[in-house]
Amino acid sequence: MLGGWFFGFGILSQLTVVVALLCGGKNNCTSCVNTANLCSWCMRDNGCYMLGNGSYPCQRAEIIRNKFYCAEKLSSYDANLSLKMLLLSAVAYDLDDPQECLNNSLPSDMFQLQTVVTKTCDWFKNKCSAYVAVSHTLKVMVVAFHGSEDLGQVFAQFVESLVASNIPFLNGTVGSYWMRGFQKLWQSSVETEVKALVVKNPSYQIWVTGHSLGGAMASLASAWLAYHNIAPRKNIILYTFGMPRVGDYDYALQHDQLVNNSFRIVNYNDLVRHFPRVASWRGGFLHTRNATANRITKMSNAVSQNRRNLLSDIEITSAFLSEHSGRKNVSPLSISRHQVADPWLQSQ
Repeated sequence: MLGGWFFGFGILSQLTVVVALLCGGKNNCTSCVNTANLCSWCMRDNGCYMLGNGSYPCQRAEIIRNKFYCAEKLSSYDANLSLKMLLLSAVAYDLDDPQECLNNSLPSDMFQLQTVVTKTCDWFKNKCSAYVAVSHTLKVMVVAFHGSEDLGQVFAQFVESLVASNIPFLNGTVGSYWMRGFQKLWQSSVETEVKALVVKNPSYQIWVTGHSLGGAMASLASAWLAYHNIAPRKNIILYTFGMPRVGDYDYALQHDQLVNNSFRIVNYNDLVRHFPRVASWRGGFLHTRNATANRITKMSNAVSQNRRNLLSDIEITSAFLSEHSGRKNVSPLSISRHQVADPWLQSQ
C-alpha cells in the first residue's frame, strides 16, 4: 500500500516536471494557452507557466488562459482617470439634476445623460440608483451607481449581512443586498441602455464606477458586461471608491479574470472596506485586486463650486496602504474614514 503511494507520487512528480518544461518552452501567448489547457500566460513578464504554479509574478487579473485575450496590454492605475471616475461617481448622488452636475464637474468632456434609474432596494424603503451617460468627445460611456443614502441604509445592509445567505452570481456568490440592488437597476433600463449604446458605438470604452454600496454594484455590473461579452474585455474599466467586500473567493477570482482593468481605491483605515466580513459570522467575503495609487490626490477643489457638497471630503489613497507602507501607530478602523482623509497622507 505504502509502496504504491510512493510510486504514484513519483509518477505525478515526473508529470509535473514534464508539464512545467512544456509550458516554459512556449515563447508567445497563443501557443502557451493552446497547450491542452495546461499552461497560462503571464502579461507582466511575458512568460508561460503551468496552471497552479505558485511562482507566478502576476496578479490574478494579469494571467491569460484564453487566446482571445492575448492581444491585451497590462493595465495600470491612472490617477487622472481615477479623478474623472470619482467625479462621475459623485454625480450619482445628485438625483435632482445630474446633467447639470456632469456639465459643471467635467465640462470639457461633454457627457450626455442617457437614463437615470432609482428603485426601492430593501424592506426599509431605501433607494438604489444608477445612471448611464455617454461622451462622444472621449469615446466613452459611463455606468455609475449611487452609494448608501444615509446611516439608515448602512444599517439595513449590516443587518442583512448578518442574517441573509449569499446569492449565486456567475461562478461564485455575492452579498444579497448588492445583488438585489444591482438586479433591480440593471433589469429596469440600465442594461437596455448600455446595450443600445454599445451597438451604436462598439469601439467606445465602458467606464463603470461607484462609491460605497455603489462600488459593490459597479463591481457586479463590470463582471456581468465581461461575462456576457457585451463589450471586449479591454474596453471595460472599473474604478470603485470605498467599496465593501462584494462576494466569495470564487466571485473575486472570476471578477479578476473577467475585468482586467479594475482598481479599488480606499482610505487606509476605512472600516467599510472590511465590510461585511467584520460584521458577518459567516465570513467568506473577499476583495478583488487592490488599487496602486502612490500618493493621495486631493479632490475637493476639482468639483465645481455649486456642486462641491456632493464629494464632501472624499479623497483617495492606495488600497491597504498601511499594510504596505511600513507605517507605525496606525489609527483604528473608523466609519468616519469612509469619507475623511488622513492628515498624514495629505502632507505627502
